[in-house]
Amino acid sequence: MENDYYKILNVSKNATKDEIKKAFRKLAMQYHPDRNPDKSREAEEHFKEINAAYAILSDDEKRSIYDRYGVEGLKAQPGFNFEDIFNFSFFEDIFSGFAGQHQRKGGDINVNIELTLDEIFSGVEKEIEIKRQIPCAHCNGTGAETADDIKTCPTCHGRGKVQTKQFFFTLSQTCPSCHGTGKIITKKCHVCRGSGYEVKKEKLKINIEPGVENGTVLQMQNKGHVISNEYLPGDLYIIINIKEDPVFKRNGMNIFLELPISVVDAIIGGKVELPYFEKQILNIKIPKNTQNEDLLKLRGYGLLRNGYHGDLIVIFKIFTPQKINKTQEKLLKSFHKLTKDKYPIIKNFFSHLKKRFKKIRNYSLRTLI
Repeated sequence: MENDYYKILNVSKNATKDEIKKAFRKLAMQYHPDRNPDKSREAEEHFKEINAAYAILSDDEKRSIYDRYGVEGLKAQPGFNFEDIFNFSFFEDIFSGFAGQHQRKGGDINVNIELTLDEIFSGVEKEIEIKRQIPCAHCNGTGAETADDIKTCPTCHGRGKVQTKQFFFTLSQTCPSCHGTGKIITKKCHVCRGSGYEVKKEKLKINIEPGVENGTVLQMQNKGHVISNEYLPGDLYIIINIKEDPVFKRNGMNIFLELPISVVDAIIGGKVELPYFEKQILNIKIPKNTQNEDLLKLRGYGLLRNGYHGDLIVIFKIFTPQKINKTQEKLLKSFHKLTKDKYPIIKNFFSHLKKRFKKIRNYSLRTLI
């Protein structure tokens, strides 16, 4: 095979359609020319290879022919044209929703926002500030000082594309002289210096729904950069980062809390008033004879998402006093005498040890520090 399309997408020959699509999305984001302005030509060539690989492997019939006969087998199919594959951008199909269209768009904007567990518990409205590229007001986005300073590109004769032949098919690529515009600027705009755009600050309000996951990406269409009044703006992508809470831990829609309690509360039981989200006060009942790391599940007190509530899971952590006085020590010794036969777990533990080592008669006594 002239091209190993599986290798291009970094997938195995047994990859599922979902795996192929996921691999394509990742590589398309990485090598799209708009995201690699410093290496646009190299990125564009790699991007075309990725497009071609996805076009073949995502189609069951084409993939079957390719697996059996390779690229030559595809070439032999009536009506199959490799040039159509390389000319079509699947990036727009997957990421922008314009399947089958050859429409240019402005660049996308990525913004990270940090939220607390309190904010995602109830949902929150956040204000963000972005910097957008918009067409220059002086030249209306042309990049030229005047309309007379715009000439037809002599390389592509205004088409914006040039064609080159490779092997048995023709590649159509963006003209290197005019970068696809079909025009050459002889005198640049003195305001934007030929870039065709200016930077504008804009404030936006974002509504965050309750229960949003860490790493969630929200999309706002047409809120990205604008390359021209003739084309659609890019999109704004908001990446959600959730700060770690010092008390509560999230696991899916559930919230976990390690609740410290005293030995006395663990033995005789008790109650704890727990300040909670949304200005709630929860009365947590500590059952009698609570053991360390026992769980208490409070149904419906977790995060809310799409009408479903998770749970609050309380984990009891028993702590002993760090310091006691002589009176307390005396009382504890008396308590120990009264309760030393009330520990079946300890009794069973030493019973098992005695049975295991009953054949050993001579023990040596060691003091361990």
